[in-house]
Amino acid sequence: MTIDKEKVLKELRRFDNIVFDYWMLQRKAAEDVYHNLLKEMKEKEISKILEIGKNSDIGQIAKDALSISAQKVLEDEEINNEWENK
Repeated sequence: MTIDKEKVLKELRRFDNIVFDYWMLQRKAAEDVYHNLLKEMKEKEISKILEIGKNSDIGQIAKDALSISAQKVLEDEEINNEWENK
């Protein structure tokens, strides 16, 4: 049995497109959550949101978006603290 290189490459490209589409949806969801809900929150509140996401039956993309958004808030907080200390 021989492997059809073009079929394999076509399937891998299809898979790559699916993964890229998922990543773009995840990024969009994270940006929306960040801008609409989390931008002004404190670290303690973020932990609670992540706990709710972890223990809920929401989809993985939503859980990932919450995690990415929470990380963005923490990064913003660190940047703000660095600027204040200068």
